[in-house]
Amino acid sequence: MVARSFPNLSEYQIDKEEICINDTHGKRVLTTSQQEKYPLMSVMNALVARDFGEIGVHIIQCKTNWKDNAQAPMLWDAVYHMKNNTDSPLNLTVGKNNYSVQHAKANTYSFVTVPTGNMNDLKPTSAPVVRLSHLSGGVYWGHKSQEGIASSIKEMLDSTLSDGSDRSTIDTMDEILQPSLSTTYKYFQFPA
Repeated sequence: MVARSFPNLSEYQIDKEEICINDTHGKRVLTTSQQEKYPLMSVMNALVARDFGEIGVHIIQCKTNWKDNAQAPMLWDAVYHMKNNTDSPLNLTVGKNNYSVQHAKANTYSFVTVPTGNMNDLKPTSAPVVRLSHLSGGVYWGHKSQEGIASSIKEMLDSTLSDGSDRSTIDTMDEILQPSLSTTYKYFQFPA
C-alpha cells in the first residue's frame, strides 16, 4: 500500500472544485462542475509537480506472516533509501521523470502484520525482528506495543503519516467523523 501525506496548504483543504492550479506547462487545470467528470488525476499531477518536495511517500507492506516476510521489507527499504547513482555500474535509480523519493519531504517503508503463529518466538533478538528493527517507517502489529518488537498499528498514523500537518491525525479524523457517526456512518455502529 502506498500512502501519501500532503502539505498543510489550502489547496489540500478546500472543496476540490475551488482549487486553482496550473499544470507543468502553465495551463490552468479546469476543476469546475461543468465537466462530465472531475479531473482528479490532472489536479493531483499538478499539485504533486508543484509540491513534490513537501509531500510524504509512505510504503506500507501488510503481511500476516512475519517470519517468512521480514527480509523483503528490509531490502526494499534499503533500495528506496539508496542515493540515485547513474555513474554506478548498475545505473540504479528510484524514480521517474526527474522525480525521486529522495526529493520528497518524507520517504518511509513500514511493515504491518497481525501476526499469525506463535508470538512467543518474537523477541527483540530474533532474526525477523532484527531485520525489521531499522525500517524507516517502523514496524506495527495488531497488538499492544511491545518495546523492541513492534508498535501498535494505531500508533502508525501519528508516527509515520503525520508529516503533512502539525495536528494529530487521530484528532483530525475525530473532528471530521464524530458529527457523522450517528448519521452517515451509523451502519458501523460506532459509539457516538
